Amino acid sequence: MSDAASVLELLADPSFTPGKKHFPELFDVLCGEDAELSLRALRALSAAQSDLAKAIDRRLPTAEPIAVSRLVLLASRAATRSPRLDAIVTEGLLHASPIVRKAAADAIGRAKLPAVDALRAAFDAETVPGVRETILGALGKVGGAAAFDVLAGAKPTTRRVAKVVERARIIARRDEQRDVPSQVDASATLDRAVVVFRCRIGLEQILREEVAGLPGFVGTHVEDAFGPGAVTTTFSGKVEQLLRVRTALGFGFPLAPLDRALGDADAVVASLSSAPSLAIVEPLTRGPLRFRIELPSGKRRALLWDVASRLEADGSILLNDPRAAVWEASLSARPDSERFEWCPRIENPRFAYRSVDVAAASHPTLAAALVRVSEPRPGDVVWDPFVGSGLELCERSLAGPSRALIGTDVDDAALERARQNLAGAGATASLFRGSAWSFLPDQPVDAIITNPPMGRRVLEGRDLAGLLANFVSRAAGLLAPKGRLVWMSPVPDATREAARAAGLRLVRSSDVDMGGFLAELQRFDLP
Repeated sequence: MSDAASVLELLADPSFTPGKKHFPELFDVLCGEDAELSLRALRALSAAQSDLAKAIDRRLPTAEPIAVSRLVLLASRAATRSPRLDAIVTEGLLHASPIVRKAAADAIGRAKLPAVDALRAAFDAETVPGVRETILGALGKVGGAAAFDVLAGAKPTTRRVAKVVERARIIARRDEQRDVPSQVDASATLDRAVVVFRCRIGLEQILREEVAGLPGFVGTHVEDAFGPGAVTTTFSGKVEQLLRVRTALGFGFPLAPLDRALGDADAVVASLSSAPSLAIVEPLTRGPLRFRIELPSGKRRALLWDVASRLEADGSILLNDPRAAVWEASLSARPDSERFEWCPRIENPRFAYRSVDVAAASHPTLAAALVRVSEPRPGDVVWDPFVGSGLELCERSLAGPSRALIGTDVDDAALERARQNLAGAGATASLFRGSAWSFLPDQPVDAIITNPPMGRRVLEGRDLAGLLANFVSRAAGLLAPKGRLVWMSPVPDATREAARAAGLRLVRSSDVDMGGFLAELQRFDLP
């Protein structure tokens, strides 16, 4: 490498990992005036497998404060750690420039270097308010008993410093308890717990029917208080049974509406800390009760810190720890009320078969809904003409026995992904490369279950209504007597009319949110 142009060429490659021969030129870029190129050089040098300490030491004596702050940051982020690199960072706390001292404290906090004594000494000697705040924040991130002692003894001089100390104490408490494992116990038993299942909007009735047919559930209904896409029920049984509902996106345990008269932070704390709230989460949690708050967009981030600090001050068993949370307190906002739901963050085995995907493929809960509407029968020959990643066939195989599963697609890559997913589901299916408009099954089909391409992404510029209407007419001729076509139609009027003309009877329909546009779930039967 002989000129600056070659350095820029190397930095344009995200996979570039420099060696020692690259260091001089890269250090020039790191310490230069172009902030974007400096950041690229920092990323590249941080990944270097050679020890950077000597190269940094050669630069430090003559570097300007801004350059020194970047060298300190590099030392804290270097992939190959060494005692000298750590020392370069902590020595930055003693630099004459507050820019460097602030950068060093921030780097220690981000890297969680064991430098509490150095931070304590720097805090005692520091006179610049902004640097003192950064040192306190670094102590909170480093954590541990020693750091907590410093924070406990800090005397905030301004409201801003008080908030910094408060946040640092919260972070220190979080980190101190992370060594203790925590999880939601899926084997725990619920007794008449109110559960809210969430689903894609438009699938509520299908979800309700699924839940109503399972043991342990009493009285399912769609309730306006929880918004669209929600089904509530009362459940007695093990938590793991809730994980088996295939048409649900997830579930939670609702709390009473917030008391808005209390003010934002007080209302949240009162709700989450209430006896009914703790009676839900405490018996189901093994280890510290770590949680995160999920607020609708537009809510203030400062509110999260206010809630965390008030819980800390109250000595609550609730530990606001977004990075290691086992519960999510999700706020659902309605025009007339707001309330939290406790949603467990727990591994769900329902769709473990789904290892690969294709563009615009079905979501597995939608595939499960289509299968449920098809009313699976043991002797079914099932065809998915737009098989994609194979999720409809996977879900059909899991719903019960069939005589044959057939899938077709014009994309070889999609067929390979479908094979992988079907293998993961333990399903046996025959997959063929072919068009839905020309492939001819070797026997009458009892059920066609599919989610066809939705035009705007896959069939752009083509007559989608005409294509899908034509397929409906063709499907009618391939169905066995009492056969069913269950699918999503983005052009419902056209496909309804084509089905009527072909002698198919509309048995069921509902508008479903497909993520920005509606499609109609339709079931047509051949009399």
